[in-house]
Amino acid sequence: MKTYLLTYLLTYLLILFSFSIKAQTTFTCGVIEEGNIVLNNFQPQNYDPDAKYVLNIFFTFINDDNGNTGSILFPNYQYGENEAMELIKILNVEFNQFNIFFKYKGYRVVNNSIMTMNNLSGLPSIPNMYNIYLMQYVGGANAYSIYGNTFIKMTFGTFEGIYRELAIIHEMGHCLRLAHTFQNYNINDPNNGPEGNCEHVTRDENSPLYNAHIAGDQVEDTPACLPYHTYDNCIHVFNPNETDCLGTPYENVIPSNYMSYDALIECGLHFTPGQAKRMRSYLQNPSLSHIVLTYNTIESLYEPFEITDYGGNVVFSVEDNGDGTAEVCRNLRKKHRFQKGFDYVFYSTFGDDPSTAIIDDLPVVKNSTASFYVQINQVNPAVSREVFVDCNRGFYCSTENFVKGLVVSTPLIGSYNFTVKELNDMEVKDPGLYESLMNQFYHIINKETESGAIKHTIIYKQ
Repeated sequence: MKTYLLTYLLTYLLILFSFSIKAQTTFTCGVIEEGNIVLNNFQPQNYDPDAKYVLNIFFTFINDDNGNTGSILFPNYQYGENEAMELIKILNVEFNQFNIFFKYKGYRVVNNSIMTMNNLSGLPSIPNMYNIYLMQYVGGANAYSIYGNTFIKMTFGTFEGIYRELAIIHEMGHCLRLAHTFQNYNINDPNNGPEGNCEHVTRDENSPLYNAHIAGDQVEDTPACLPYHTYDNCIHVFNPNETDCLGTPYENVIPSNYMSYDALIECGLHFTPGQAKRMRSYLQNPSLSHIVLTYNTIESLYEPFEITDYGGNVVFSVEDNGDGTAEVCRNLRKKHRFQKGFDYVFYSTFGDDPSTAIIDDLPVVKNSTASFYVQINQVNPAVSREVFVDCNRGFYCSTENFVKGLVVSTPLIGSYNFTVKELNDMEVKDPGLYESLMNQFYHIINKETESGAIKHTIIYKQ
């Protein structure tokens, strides 16, 4: 355990101090490759460049036994919905341009000191989801994924540092069957076949040395490269000593590709059109059958990720429970919550419900008592879809604390001879309140709950 913690600490400190280093960064990922990386056969014959893909995504946060993250910056912080929403926002902002969308399906928190140190044995993934785990340690890297699959791990320290965006998008790129841009850069073995060898520098398709379509990352518009190069103002510094396996110096390398280790954030993190096409091709023709089970519908993006009942403004009844609380029943309302990451327009909403929301918002529609409509600009700004609101005018009852009160006492109803006593939060809950009232008097008692509901009682004490 101490060895893991020391490794984690050193890795995180490197992350913190690497932002100013131009020639090399410390971002690394651990990726498990399932079989030989041969991507060029994945593009189906009937490839649809306009097809939209929606992927279900679920988050697991693994803390110490005591419920704390154990991270360097925020060791006692509790991760939950806010952090899940931040990650799904990052994914949608980057991938929506390629008609790839992510549907938030929830999160769970696991308190297990062994699991948070990269031992997930006994913790099943949530089925039919892309599962993203955040924990203390993932094996000496910032993040980890299973190539062409639905599994990503990321450290709390990486989430809290400057590589948050790079890490989650990089690993999702692996899940969508993208290799590192420097894949097999140091391999030159004739027994591997062309696709198993290093990628040659040339981009001349007529050259006998051209192999960008079958070697390396097998994406033709990503230049052949090493894991790290030197740059000056985001321009590759030519080095004749840095060569491919044929001895040709690398040239025209572009920094900050999401699938590289040259993570110069200030140079503009990006995917190439070829990488986008590779990911979309893979979603149309995945290598693993269970990946199709993670697919959702475009319609699901317009649906709230959570609908909960809550009480409206009309109070039907207030029943004193005799223990300092009341059972308050109100008109039933529905609260609709929508995920971050989209620019929304809401039509036919009511009251102070939002009419628009941007990617950083977590919009809530709660006042509408009839169906309303949702438009998502990243999906189609010309289309709006209906969100059905159940018009059942039922009741919503909940237990609330009494917080204050008032007692008006008089010997005769309607008399100007009366006394008024205000009750604080202790007095209004006092079970001996009745016994403390004067005999031979009428008493008008108002007990108010935390939401403003009032229990009104008139008694005559003998």
